[in-house]
Amino acid sequence: MSTKLSQRIKDVIGFSKEEAGRLGNSFIGPEHLLLGILREGEGNAIDALTAFNIDLFELKQSIEMDIRSGTIVKVDDMNVPLLNSTEKILKMIHLEARALKDKIVGTGHLLLALLKENNNIAAKKMTEFEVTYDKMKNYFDNNKIKNKGDFHDDEDDDAEQPLGGGGSS
Repeated sequence: MSTKLSQRIKDVIGFSKEEAGRLGNSFIGPEHLLLGILREGEGNAIDALTAFNIDLFELKQSIEMDIRSGTIVKVDDMNVPLLNSTEKILKMIHLEARALKDKIVGTGHLLLALLKENNNIAAKKMTEFEVTYDKMKNYFDNNKIKNKGDFHDDEDDDAEQPLGGGGSS
């Protein structure tokens, strides 16, 4: 089964680049992907983090304190490289979607991939809030999320799908 990216996940990836520049980083790391999720402010990943009673503002501040360089990097005109770990995570999101039989990759899949590839600031910060891959995977295995979680203009908002994945096969 092939998977495709939801518009929300594409937005999150774009926000990640902007977050890297805002924090003075000349690369996109896994922590920038998590900051992109938090900046988006909606979707299955946000719903899940909220279900775990995570203070999203505190999580954001904690990450920013660790990675802020003190200078702003203008990212509009430059190609911001992905760290190898970020590339790996962006490949893993498709595997997470397939494992849950979702055709469309959403922010929940990204959150799972960030936690699974646990040797990064994003995963370590979530672990500080007692969120682990196993707990999050269990959450998504046991909770049906409405499609509207990861799609801005989804006509079928009431269809129940795991992770808002756009259907299963």
